[in-house]
Amino acid sequence: MKKLALGLTIILLFATGVFAQSKTKKPIRKITRPTSDIRKVDFKNFRYGGDNLILRNGHQKYGEGEMDYVDLSSVKYVDFDGDGKEEAFVVLDGSTSGSSGSYLDVFVFAYRNGSAQQIWRKTNERSSAILKGRLILFTYPEYVGDDAHCCPSYATTDTYGWKGSGISQISKKRKRLK
Repeated sequence: MKKLALGLTIILLFATGVFAQSKTKKPIRKITRPTSDIRKVDFKNFRYGGDNLILRNGHQKYGEGEMDYVDLSSVKYVDFDGDGKEEAFVVLDGSTSGSSGSYLDVFVFAYRNGSAQQIWRKTNERSSAILKGRLILFTYPEYVGDDAHCCPSYATTDTYGWKGSGISQISKKRKRLK
């Protein structure tokens, strides 16, 4: 009987020890990505392209009209080329007091030689740009023949992605509006 009691005590101690061990918390390792150098660029206060497009606090007023301005809409970071370094996808919303009205100016910048370098740009009136994974979908009005400015024949979506050594058009889809 003593052997049985001793055996049960050992089993109980062993089971308690295993249970206690399973409840002990192991240190949680936080997985962090190194900050990409492009994230250090202040796109709210930045000179875009070779133009006189210089934002201050995310805004630039130009021209004489009340509606002549450009605003920073968004900045998203994605590794377009798969090299482990992010690029910046920057969208600017613009407006003119002329017949064009609103437009988008879309850029992709890479961080090279200590500064942001423009590697792609697309601008068009009454357009939109969507980032879908590593692809850019740029939709704009397409006018045919004698289309009035109000009424384009098509809404065209060009898809851009990394191809070879840069961002190139991958596909084009046209949707008839008239």
